[in-house]
Amino acid sequence: MSFALAHGHFVKLHACAYGGDRKKNTAFLCSSSAFCALEKFCDGSHPHKEWGYDYEKGEFNTAKEAEYPRALCEQYANILEHMVFGSLDGRHANVVVDKVKPNQQAKGRGVPQIISEFAAVRSILSKSPPPLSNKKTLTASWMGVPPGAKLLRTEATREDLQLYVFRIFRSMQQFVSLAKQLWHPFDELRNLPDCLIKCIFNCLRVGPMEMTKQRTKTFQLCELRSDEQSLHGRLHEKVAHVFEGKKLLLLEKLATTVGWPDTKLHEELRQGFMLTGYAAPTGVFKTDVRPAAFDKGLLMQEAKFLKPLLLGKVSSPHYLDDHPEELFAITVKEAKDKHWLEGPYSVDEVDAMFDRWLPVRRFSVFQRGKVRPIDDMKENRLNLAFSSGEKIDLHALDYTVWCLQVITRFCINGGSMDFCLSGGSRLRDAVHTAWKGLEPRLATTAFDLESAYKQLALNPPNYDCTVVVLRDPSSQRPACFLMRTLPFGSTASVLYFNRTARLIWRLGIELNLWWSSYFDDYPCVTHRSQATSTQACVEGLFQLLGFRFASDKLAPFSGTTEMLGVVVDTSDNTAIKVDNKESGKRELVGELQNILRAGSLDASNLAPVLGRIQYAEMRISGRRAMADIREWEKHEGSKKNLPLDDISRAAFELLLARVNSGKPQHITVDEPQRPILIFTDGAVETGAGGEVEATIGGVIFADTGTHVFGAHVDAQVLQSWMEELVHPVGLTELYGIVVAVKQWAHLLHGRLDCN
Repeated sequence: MSFALAHGHFVKLHACAYGGDRKKNTAFLCSSSAFCALEKFCDGSHPHKEWGYDYEKGEFNTAKEAEYPRALCEQYANILEHMVFGSLDGRHANVVVDKVKPNQQAKGRGVPQIISEFAAVRSILSKSPPPLSNKKTLTASWMGVPPGAKLLRTEATREDLQLYVFRIFRSMQQFVSLAKQLWHPFDELRNLPDCLIKCIFNCLRVGPMEMTKQRTKTFQLCELRSDEQSLHGRLHEKVAHVFEGKKLLLLEKLATTVGWPDTKLHEELRQGFMLTGYAAPTGVFKTDVRPAAFDKGLLMQEAKFLKPLLLGKVSSPHYLDDHPEELFAITVKEAKDKHWLEGPYSVDEVDAMFDRWLPVRRFSVFQRGKVRPIDDMKENRLNLAFSSGEKIDLHALDYTVWCLQVITRFCINGGSMDFCLSGGSRLRDAVHTAWKGLEPRLATTAFDLESAYKQLALNPPNYDCTVVVLRDPSSQRPACFLMRTLPFGSTASVLYFNRTARLIWRLGIELNLWWSSYFDDYPCVTHRSQATSTQACVEGLFQLLGFRFASDKLAPFSGTTEMLGVVVDTSDNTAIKVDNKESGKRELVGELQNILRAGSLDASNLAPVLGRIQYAEMRISGRRAMADIREWEKHEGSKKNLPLDDISRAAFELLLARVNSGKPQHITVDEPQRPILIFTDGAVETGAGGEVEATIGGVIFADTGTHVFGAHVDAQVLQSWMEELVHPVGLTELYGIVVAVKQWAHLLHGRLDCN
């Protein structure tokens, strides 16, 4: 330690200054003085919890006393990230990012387990060690802890005692008994946010008339609450122009009223969003650190090499674009009429504006009968200079389908509601009789924000790294445009836009809207008797805040609606049907047929194909085939056509068959049923003589009783698996599931939990 002590820096702090419960003295010995920014001490303005032994629980508070507060950890990570990724040579950045974020599945779960893995946790103080197996489980009962309990951790404590923390497993009988008490997640609204559950509960409790009155009352409270004109006068001139007509102060006031956690959004909106740097967690999305490869300073150093390279591509006599005149005309219109861009300028004029600047090459794609401009921010490496502390999650169709199902069910049956919130509290009340008196006819539509990203401003300090460049067809020279709004090609734009869109969604929940948010689309559900009120409510919210929606694309509320690439059909009061759009099916079938006909695929075009297939597979399954095809993403850098091997051809053929024959999903609205429980397993064992044996088994707990099966996997089938796999345990376990579904299909038919 002598060298570290002589050359390091002691950083001292109090844990309570970062939100900890106790005034814990903490010191870090650091090799860099950058960590001195962590020094922060108690100001005496908050209470502290007691230290030592918890007599109520019969255990020490050791773990709680030693833990680091979350705010301290985040600040530490921010400093470390800046040290590492803020000083990388851009030429090696990709290598480092690959090592930090390898291509493997992240640990942890997206949602909590329905039944926790352990029944209880026990902490024991002892001077002698427990009898443990090589898997750290108790081989015999020890100090009241049953055999089989798993040791999680040990800690040294005072008086030569050791703290042992065990987790106790449930018995098979206990687990099955608990599982039988479960409801299907659809019936408990398991993954809906609390605010939407409360909205549905309130609407069904008060009835349709009162629901409409509440909407009107809420709108009246929102009228002109702040001086918007004064705020707009203080904004940067170019930012103010983008936000013309938007009620930014009202948006902030309403966000505060509903307790929206993203408090930083409003200041960033007013300044314009930065496409470089670090976006800290907001509390809206899941935490997921995505580090940048380098900071803006290093990016602009690279500009001296990238700028002539990108300008050279546009000036080259070999430069090709399928629609040069249309692309240039669209770009000029974006500048002159829509004011999304500023220009055109010559290269010399932009040189006079900035000491150093970075071009963004614009090209065209022809999509659905229209020429669309694309700004390539991967090519100029701008996206590599942005890091974030969270990953967006999209509502997709699950929110819409859940709303449809629960509201239709209560309109048909009435009765009492019992909804569980994320914290464990429950909402219980009777459904208003007015709902049961209405015919259960629900309708849907989707509201679409107009030119969504272009309604949000770019921060002027980022104008120098977002200069749009394309060839002027008349002069054959590069034409430059300064970008004023969020571009579609930026990674940062996705996060910033969804932060704004998610707030608008939350404010709509306050207006008793049954809707969800998917980028710039807002799928919405209503009872037909409330269709006029609901549409006026959504349009009124957008107009009140100054956000433009695409009224020309808006279809009336209907029993059959195209949204998010699928068709949602509520015309049958007994079920909700979800299917892929026919046009999408035909397009996907054509692409798959072309790939199979050619016998090869350009790996650089694989990503968009996979994206469309992955979205469609949520309705048609085919996940195993997707896994095989995803292996091709490893060849993304290759520009040549890669021939299909037998495995990839079989995978594409399977997907083609699934798309052609896939049936719509039917979600029933029957009264809730206790789910059928099926347990399956598979095992692969090697005998003393080297022979391999695979076995499967299953048990089902159904209304008709308990049924079981057990069998050996056929030797020839097992041999075929082993020709391709080192250890076929995965396929063996999957085979057990297939046999269970086949064996008990008559018991599973038509049930929600088996759809």
